[in-house]
Amino acid sequence: MISACSFVRIKDLVVVAEICEKSVFQVWTIFDCYSFMLIKERIWALNLTTTYLNTLDIP
Repeated sequence: MISACSFVRIKDLVVVAEICEKSVFQVWTIFDCYSFMLIKERIWALNLTTTYLNTLDIP
């Protein structure tokens, strides 16, 4: 049962798999398109926040 979107990039799949501590195949079969995109958005937001915080001159 392949429920992930066909346009999901392998790189994104690998990132989600690492975060969820699952294999890429498990992630590919478990997540539907919508939940995968939500996770991807959270990762993107987290990366953006981290990048922003790193630009601030906080001792």
